[in-house]
Amino acid sequence: MRKRWVMLGIVWAVVFSVALAGWYRVHGLEEERRRRESMGELLETHRALQLQGGKLRRWVEALQYPCDDPRIGWLSLQERMTESAMSLGLYDVRFSSPSEPVPEDAGDGFWSLAVSASVTGEADRVVAWLAATERYPFWVVRQVKAEWVKPRELRKDGGGRPAAASRETLQPVSSLRDMRVHIEATFHARQPS
Repeated sequence: MRKRWVMLGIVWAVVFSVALAGWYRVHGLEEERRRRESMGELLETHRALQLQGGKLRRWVEALQYPCDDPRIGWLSLQERMTESAMSLGLYDVRFSSPSEPVPEDAGDGFWSLAVSASVTGEADRVVAWLAATERYPFWVVRQVKAEWVKPRELRKDGGGRPAAASRETLQPVSSLRDMRVHIEATFHARQPS
């Protein structure tokens, strides 16, 4: 009888060992399959990034103004924006850069410069000027503050806008105030490669 119990114990131990080995094998194969799938996904992502890397670099460069010195690039953009403002009849156009250019994380030769701008004029013309500045991807506006001001009289040099008295007859009373907009922005530049 004792031999029977020993034999029964051995049979059950073998059955349990075979079941445990089968479970471990199936689980191990499943884990290996998951590892291979994740490795395949990583390789696909790596290939896609290699293919898109050149496009990404060109995209980042398109967001930067190409110039040898960021300060000279800023002066060039400032001149264009001033001409645009004057063509729209805006006045009191001011630009300033309170800081020096700072290197960016995008790589060597990439710089950013904090700048301030302010323009004054009729509200619709100020808004048109702001919309026109959006065509410069390297000019990133961080903050805009607007306030209503009294319009200026015609300047001595003949530039600027019409005098307030002549505006009263041409426009409704509600538009007798001009808008002054203060802009805090960042100018992004890169050295040409």
